[in-house]
Amino acid sequence: MVNVRFSLYRVEPIGDRLVTETGADFDAANYSRFKYGDGVLAEQYGRELAARLLSAAPQCAAKGEPVVIASAPYKYLPTASHELALQVGRVINAALAANGQRTVEIGALRMSRVDSTNYAKLDTVLRSETLAQAKLYVDPAEFAGRHVLLVDDARITGLAETAATELVTAAGARSVTSLYVVQIVKNRARIRPDIEDRINHAFVRDLATLLEVFRSARFV
Repeated sequence: MVNVRFSLYRVEPIGDRLVTETGADFDAANYSRFKYGDGVLAEQYGRELAARLLSAAPQCAAKGEPVVIASAPYKYLPTASHELALQVGRVINAALAANGQRTVEIGALRMSRVDSTNYAKLDTVLRSETLAQAKLYVDPAEFAGRHVLLVDDARITGLAETAATELVTAAGARSVTSLYVVQIVKNRARIRPDIEDRINHAFVRDLATLLEVFRSARFV
């Protein structure tokens, strides 16, 4: 089970709107740009997430206890969440170094099998099946006895979080803290997995919009 969870945006679906805790509309277009490689936004989100963590749990940079940042799994190309984890790590490492503490490392969640299915379009049943078929695994040496920061871009159904937490816990992790850019809260106890595909493509919908991100100030 996750010990602590932090999100930059807790978003509730209300009709066609995605509403944050402040009552404002969630900026899905920026999130979509981030998902497809906008490095400036990845840095911004990572910096804000790390600041929130250090403000709420300053012991992360004070106790000198080893922490591993684990991003979402991938087999071939690093994901947006991996870049997010790198950015979170840079900020936390600066705080650790200032205290003369050991810096964090990136620990990997790995998958054995990848298919072409758009995971973001799947319902909860198919998501569970896809996660099982991916055969996720970790190197226990990376997590045993460590405090783990599980960094991902979004928490939609919680299935991926549960799978990752179970893996690192079985590998011997002492605690798990999850960090997200956006967390979708249940609307009237109803899970809405379709929202993931919607926010992923709020801006990047075709080759032309993807090229616009590619030509942005910093593309990752």
